[in-house]
Amino acid sequence: MTSLAYNVRDRSILLPLYKRFFIEPTLRFIPERLDPNVITHAGQVICLTGLAVLVGFGSRSGGWAFFFAIAMAHLYLWCDNADGGHARRTNQCSALGEFLDHGLDLLNATYCAAMAGVAMNMSPMWMASNVMLVTAAAAAIYWEQAETGTFHLAPLNQIESVFALTGVLVVGGVFGTDVFSYRVGPLDARMALQVFLLVNALYSAFIPFWRVMQSAGGRRRPKAALLPYVSLVAFGVVVLACGAIGALTPLAALVVGVSGYVFLGLRHLTQRLRGTLPSSETALVLMTIAFAVLGGYRLTGGVVTATVGWIAAGAAILFFGAHSLLSFRDGHRLVATLDGDRRARGREAVAVDAH
Repeated sequence: MTSLAYNVRDRSILLPLYKRFFIEPTLRFIPERLDPNVITHAGQVICLTGLAVLVGFGSRSGGWAFFFAIAMAHLYLWCDNADGGHARRTNQCSALGEFLDHGLDLLNATYCAAMAGVAMNMSPMWMASNVMLVTAAAAAIYWEQAETGTFHLAPLNQIESVFALTGVLVVGGVFGTDVFSYRVGPLDARMALQVFLLVNALYSAFIPFWRVMQSAGGRRRPKAALLPYVSLVAFGVVVLACGAIGALTPLAALVVGVSGYVFLGLRHLTQRLRGTLPSSETALVLMTIAFAVLGGYRLTGGVVTATVGWIAAGAAILFFGAHSLLSFRDGHRLVATLDGDRRARGREAVAVDAH
């Protein structure tokens, strides 16, 4: 049975102020006939554009690309918060809008994490670890939502992350990325920030598991939910290990990990809509085994060239991409059904009022 019903626990520190000063005053300027989903899609394109320009035109000396990325990050942030407000103000709320908003947030979180890595000139392996874990944390939150029916947002969340990203981009843009080599005690600023981001991502990926295990209000006994989460963790550990030992380049490990977690997040969103409980996804398990074999071959002295690694990564990306499209198709069909039922109930209510 499909349903949009779920609880939201949003503890964002800045969200009330952001809505009050940046969203509510601007909603009246949005044309009422504009589809809220256009705003959602625009935000995703804007965020990706910011990352692309930063990667393509940014340099160690800083420059305009850093400030362009700041503008794009904040335009995306506005879009991501204005679409829902506009939908409610104009009575255009839909299941499709909710599905797109959450689904695209998987990608947008990845883009913002990558911007931070570029702004600090992270090493390839640190970049892969941080970006991949951010996407993993988002997938874990959607897993928790499918398990318990509750969508948790932490005190340091999307808005806080974009403002923190702004600070990093400003410093890098003005002083260049070498400024992060300045030492803060035993660590330089870059390493301190990298460790902070890594620990935060690990915590964000772990806390949904902790809440599910501790929850008495879950939809099944906590231990029954363990296997899907274990497969989520095992996949990340194996892919990052392949990057660390040279079975994959760090960039290949990053794109494999992100594509796997985007697929997993979409699957959990679809399962929540369908009302089914998460399971260990066969696609994820198969890819985990395949890369574990590749890593084992490398550890035993086998030579894995960058070309071979990229061929393996390309196969995984196509595999996850195909499964992601299937999950998106299933989710789209579900939300179309929900929106159709909602419109039918609306017509019935009008007919009753007419009598």
